[in-house]
Parts: sequence; structure tokens; C-alpha cells
Amino acid sequence: MIMEQTSLLEPDNQLETLRIVAERVEKPRELTTTEMIILAAQDSHTDAAKIRELYSIKRDIEADESRAAFYRAMRDCQAEMKPIVRESENKQTNSKYAKLEAIDKAIKPIYQKHGFAIMWNSPMIEGSGTKVNVSCKVIHTSGHAEPFTLPGPLDLTGMKGTPNKTEMHALGSSLSYLKRYLKVFIFDLQLADQDDDNQSAEWITEE
Repeated sequence: MIMEQTSLLEPDNQLETLRIVAERVEKPRELTTTEMIILAAQDSHTDAAKIRELYSIKRDIEADESRAAFYRAMRDCQAEMKPIVRESENKQTNSKYAKLEAIDKAIKPIYQKHGFAIMWNSPMIEGSGTKVNVSCKVIHTSGHAEPFTLPGPLDLTGMKGTPNKTEMHALGSSLSYLKRYLKVFIFDLQLADQDDDNQSAEWITEE
């Protein structure tokens, strides 16, 4: 028995044949900026100035993308952070505050989850040595970083102006205070008393 072979050119199979061919053909895509630079560098007619210009454009595009990713992550990070309760007591001022350790415990897992890290710089003593600057860079996995600085005096005296610390202890006290409030500013943290009129809020305590 002779079996008839079905031709791919028969009308019933033409559409199927075209579909198979189309699937096997690689679809064109837009070149990336890096690929464009490589092609330009391989072209003997492209001068060095043009290549430098392309590299500059590439850096600007990448910087814009990194900055946008930083801002999106910061928005999401801040939205996840809850108010922190002032539970520690300052007996000199008869007031309450949130310790640096309490703030770190509350926010560090959140900002690390969103790709942030903080790099602290050494403080710079200004003028007569009675002031200190605390500086840091908030860096993100996107590659973007932003600097922050908060100045303040050395905490040498008590409420009545009487010296009550050595310079080294005063430096440690000032650094702790400034780092605490720099983090409050960076992440827009809300510090609140336990009895504030906001019963629906989720509070973060030191415990």
C-alpha cells in the first residue's frame, strides 16, 4: 500500500507552517545602552569624544534609575515603621525619651529588608572643640546613597550649666543623642508617649 504524503504547501497546512517558522525566528529587540556603546566603539568612524558622551549618558540613566529605586524603597520602608514609645526617663529634665538601642531594634530589620544600610562617618570637632557633627550615608542596594549631617554641642554640663562629664563622656553622650535624632529625621519616625490620644496605633516599645 502506497501512503500519500501530505504536502506542507497544501492550504490546510500553510498557516501552521507559517506559525512554526515565526516562532523560530528571533524577534528583534531594542539595544541596551551598553550594547550601543560597544557597537560605537567597534566602529572606526566613531571618535573618542562621542564614546565618552555615550558613557556619560549611560551613567546618567543608571543614576536616575538608582535614585528612583532608592526613593521607592524609602517610601515603602517608612510606611512599614510604627510609632516608637518614649519609655526611658531623663531624671534631669523630668521627661521621657526613646533610647538609641530601642530605635535600632525597631527599625533596623525593616530598613535592612528594604535594602538600606547606614555608614557613619567620624565626627568632626568644630571651632573650640565644643561642637560635634555626626554624619552618615544612607546607601541602598540600587547603588544610590544620600548623605545626612546633624551638628550639636558637646554634652559637658547638666541642666544648671555645671560641668558633670569628662570630654570623652560628653562626646559619647552627644554622639548617641545626635545619632538617635538623625535616624528619626532620616526615616521620619514618630516618637510618642504611651498615653497619646491614638488608641488605634500599633506601638513599638523597648521591651
